[in-house]
Amino acid sequence: LDIRVLFSEKNMGPGATRNVGIKEAKGDWITFCDADDWYTYDRLEIMLNKVLSESSDCVICNYSRVYLNKGERKIDNISEIKNPNSIQDIIAMPSKSFDTCLIKSDIVKAIPIAELYNGEDYATLPLWLQRCKKISVIKDSLYYYYMREGSLSRKPSKDTFLNMKAAFEYVSDRSAGIYEDAVEFLGVYYILYGGVLTATKAGVGFKDIERYITGFISEYPNWKDNPYIDTLSKFKMIFLKMVDKKFYLGIKIMSFAHRVIVKLM
Repeated sequence: LDIRVLFSEKNMGPGATRNVGIKEAKGDWITFCDADDWYTYDRLEIMLNKVLSESSDCVICNYSRVYLNKGERKIDNISEIKNPNSIQDIIAMPSKSFDTCLIKSDIVKAIPIAELYNGEDYATLPLWLQRCKKISVIKDSLYYYYMREGSLSRKPSKDTFLNMKAAFEYVSDRSAGIYEDAVEFLGVYYILYGGVLTATKAGVGFKDIERYITGFISEYPNWKDNPYIDTLSKFKMIFLKMVDKKFYLGIKIMSFAHRVIVKLM
């Protein structure tokens, strides 16, 4: 087993750092693991057997969130996919991350990871999946994501809000008109839901948020007819109605409620 440790003299951010590792990778398959997370002991074996037995270009598994003194919670994103045999339906699943995938090296090397401090997986993974001819899924939770208290990546900020906008632009600018419904839905999720929610929590002024909303809707005027809208939870659907009406008080109330819910988890 060839194990190499690469060092950087400065903090380049997660996207640029992963790109260094990808450039040095020599194998046929690539997967990721953040520094404070971990795999099940047999994750790599299970995922590799899956792609080889099904002649796939990528496999995606579920994961669990681990909370200090609160145990763990399995996140079953795979069951949210309308049709797990449809590449577009898999791309439209918003809660994807590098860490839950094993993917062919040549696909990963073809498109560099967006050099963002937040949302680099939201920006890049859909583009990798667009290049796949077949994607497999595993419902088992094979990755453990440690939810650190006070983590900057979890703290709402204007920078996070802007990175979510940049992440969607990275996807939409490079998708070349393929899987349009899935790409539009990712915009609904990352811009109108996640972006507005994060911006409101971070105290961004409503005039700035309104410009953000108007910009997306002007480019995607029929977003409410997207076929993946019905996969969202009731909370998200109600939030999007508030966004559509630009009812800022309702957005603020729901953002506060979301903050409370997250703290109780």
